[in-house]
Amino acid sequence: MRKLIATLTIIAFIFCGCKKDRPEDTAITINALTGRWQVVPISNTYYGNNDQAQVQPLDVSKHYEYELSADGKVTEYYIEGNYTSTGQFGLSKEAGQDYLTIGISGHSGDLYMGKAEIKRIDNNTYQLSFTSFFVGKTIFVEQLKRK
Repeated sequence: MRKLIATLTIIAFIFCGCKKDRPEDTAITINALTGRWQVVPISNTYYGNNDQAQVQPLDVSKHYEYELSADGKVTEYYIEGNYTSTGQFGLSKEAGQDYLTIGISGHSGDLYMGKAEIKRIDNNTYQLSFTSFFVGKTIFVEQLKRK
C-alpha cells in the first residue's frame, strides 16, 4: 500500500511540475510589427472595365524595406535607389479583419498612403493585400519578412 501511495504521490508531483503549453500569441499588434522588414512582392493584378485583366509578379527591381517603430513611425528604405522616406503607420480592425495603414512622405515630397489587410503567416512573416479604392478588389499582394 505504501508503494502505491508513494508512486501516486510521485506521479502527482511530475504532473504538477510540468509547464503548461501556452498557445502562441497570434495577435497582430504594433509591438509584434516593430523591427526591420524586407518587402517581398508577390503579385500585381490589373483590372480593365472592373474585370480582372492580368495577374503579374510585382517588379522585384523595386527592392525596399520598412522599419517600424513602437511609436508608430515608419522608415522606408529603397535599396536600389539608395534613399529613405519617413512617415507613420497604424493598425485597425474592421469587420474582424486586421488592417495596416501607412502614410509616407516620398523622396519627391508627395504623401503616399496605403491600406492593406494584414495576415500573420508566422512571427517573422506577414502578408499584405492592398485593395484598389476604384474597383474595390485586391490589386497587389506583398509579404513582410523580418530582417
